[in-house]
Order: sequence, then C-alpha cells, then structure tokens
Amino acid sequence: MAAADGTELLARTAARCMREVTARPCAIYLRRPEGDGLLMYADPEAEQFDDRAAAWAIDNGRSVGAGSLNWPELAVWCAPFARVRAAGAVQVQTGAGQGPTPPEAEHWSALARQAGLAIERERASVAAAHAEQSAKAEAARNTLLASLSHDLRTPLAGIVGSASALRSQGADLTELQRATLLDNLEHEARDLALMADNILQTARLSQPQIDLATQWESVDDVMGAAVTRVRRRWPGASIQLKVPRDLPLVKVEAGLLAQAVANLVDNAVRHGGDPPRVVVQAGRTDEGIFIAVRDHGRGLPPGNAAELFQRWRRGQASHAGGSGLGLAICQLAAEAHGGSVSAKDCAVGAEFRMDLPASEKLEGAA
Repeated sequence: MAAADGTELLARTAARCMREVTARPCAIYLRRPEGDGLLMYADPEAEQFDDRAAAWAIDNGRSVGAGSLNWPELAVWCAPFARVRAAGAVQVQTGAGQGPTPPEAEHWSALARQAGLAIERERASVAAAHAEQSAKAEAARNTLLASLSHDLRTPLAGIVGSASALRSQGADLTELQRATLLDNLEHEARDLALMADNILQTARLSQPQIDLATQWESVDDVMGAAVTRVRRRWPGASIQLKVPRDLPLVKVEAGLLAQAVANLVDNAVRHGGDPPRVVVQAGRTDEGIFIAVRDHGRGLPPGNAAELFQRWRRGQASHAGGSGLGLAICQLAAEAHGGSVSAKDCAVGAEFRMDLPASEKLEGAA
C-alpha cells in the first residue's frame, strides 16, 4: 500500500506542476499495473478530461488533440511519456482549437517525459520491493517445510517403531521392555503435540492485531502448570521451581504465558547438561515481574544472544530436537503482553529471562 501511495503521490505532484507551468487544468494518466485500463490523477480533480485521447496517445506513442496532427478538434492536448511502451501520458485542457504553440508543445512534451521517468523509477522500486518480499516469503515457506519435514520425521519414526515393536513382538516382550516402548510412544506423541501448539501460536502471534484473552492470574499457578507439563515430557530432569509467595496477581493470557514458560524450561532441559538440572524462578522488578529459567549446560552459543529468539533457530545441540519455534514464541508472547525476553551466560550454564510490565493491580500492590 505504501509503495502504491508513492506512485500516486508522484502522479498528483506531476499534474500540479504541469498545471503551474501551463496555467491550465492538467491530468496524469497511468496504465494500471495489472495492464487493463488507465488511472487518472487530475489537478484540479473536479475537471473533466478525455480518457479516449489519453489511451490513444499511450498506445500510439504520439501527441494527440488541439495543436497536434491527430484529432486537432479536441479541447485537450495529450502527450505520452515515451514513444514506445509508454506507461502513461500528460493531458492539458486547452479548449477546442487552442492548442499549444510549437515551443510550448516541445516544452510540455519534455515535462511529460520527465514525469514518466520519475514514475517509472518509482514503479520499478515498487516492483523490486514486491519481488524481494515474495522471495523472502518463499524462503520462509521453504524453511518451514524443510523444518517441519525434519522435525516431524523424528517423533513419527519413534512412534511407528515403538508401535510396530509392540504389535509384532508384544507377546515376547518383558514388562520392562513393553513399558519402555509405551514411554517412548507417549514421549514422541507429546513432542508432536508441543510442535503443533508452537506452530499454531506462531501463526496467531504473527498477526498484525492480537486479542489476548487476559485474566487476573497467579504467577505461581501459571509457572506450576508450565513446569508440570515439562516434567511429564522429561521425567528424568531435575526442575526446581522458586516462586515467592508475595507475588501479586498479573493480568495475562494464562495458556499463552504457560506455553512460553514451558518452552523456556523445555529448552533448558534439552541443553541443560546430563542429567539436566534446571532452576525456574520469578520475582519483582521496578517495572513489573520477571520469570527466569537457568540451566547447567555449556552456556550460550557464540554470537548475538538475540538471534536465539529467531524462528527456526536452533542452538549448538541440534541433536536435542525441537522445532526451532519455542524461543521465538517466548519472545512473541512476551511482546504481546508488553514485555521482553533476554538471554545471558552464567558462571555455569545460561539463563533465559522474560520481563513483564506491571499491570494496574501490580502497581497498586507495589
């Protein structure tokens, strides 16, 4: 829309300049970008112009109307931007038989060519911007498909393998073997469910306008739900939850915030050492509250920590799995609530933090 407005602004400016030069009502005609019909920008807008003359001038690459050799009986004079493949034309109301003198016609034609060059440059810039956007969108789609095909293959292969073993060898399996296969099925299915949730939330939070279903919630309850979800996925991980009892209620969308916190904890477990040890805590800040998740792994990968929150970005331990959307959703969720996310190295491991601003009730309780 902004690019189209740029072309329109140039056309209206050209019409106004032509009017100042000729002291007569003027209009700029442009071929529609899609190729059918003409767009007309007049100065002043209330005047009537001859669309047929403009179309003839553009199609034939020659001047037409009063003072020219073509349709001299017309009450307008019209010149194309160029002789070949003109993108538009300038039209001046002259009155019947009152066309420009030869020097005036030459001057007006030169102005028409200059206007055409400026408008053509703007349209080329618009086309280049659209092409770049299309290329980025195509690259994003390809990245999405490649990531999904890779990420779906791993849990699906695990589900198929475990189910196949249970079906074909069920009678010969020990109770421990059967329980292990069932655990694998549950774990891989939860991976798929988390991946689906992350994809849906990414699509939702990427919309220009987001309506959050906010309610007054307990930070302890939200974080507890998130940690419980991750503990089910990683029963062997040590996850310690520290939430002060005096934290006030916050107005948030509980499900979204719980998913964001769960993603932070899940990321910490995946990269938090062997066996994974994770500490999840919350507290007050001058501006609101914070939620921090610390692991005991190798720390952040080299580079800009902010890049970790980009979509499809994975850390060093790519073998740990994940869709590459978890941390991106944390950032989108925090920003949707007016907050922010950050990451830093610690003496041992790394800390990912979400800061949320104070709501009215939080400010009153401070």
